Amino acid sequence: CNLSKFLTSFWLVRIRVVRAEGDPVKMRILFKNLIENSFKYSDGNHVSVEVNKSKVVVKDRGQGSSVEDPEFIFEPFFRADKVRTSKTVGLGLGLNLCYEIVKAHEGEIKVESVLGEGTSFIIDFSKPL
Repeated sequence: CNLSKFLTSFWLVRIRVVRAEGDPVKMRILFKNLIENSFKYSDGNHVSVEVNKSKVVVKDRGQGSSVEDPEFIFEPFFRADKVRTSKTVGLGLGLNLCYEIVKAHEGEIKVESVLGEGTSFIIDFSKPL
């Protein structure tokens, strides 16, 4: 599976570039969830991970979201209407888990999404621990 190879490479190489201290297991869960979501909602096309010191951006050119307040997607069990009616499997807990992990590491996570253009998750760990 190409995704497995990508994630293995990402964990071995990219995760060490981020300037954040914290629980490596939780960090792995965080980035695994975000990257898998990007692949899931973009049919595996045009997914990128940008790392710059303490900031990580996971971006896709997938279906995007028309949610008026994009921060709602971090609420437990939240699923956008379009996703709920699709065949995409999920409970709506992954992004909430990501939010809680980032918050526990005193970081910030935000989302930018445009319907039909894609979604970006911006994670910033610049606040010193």
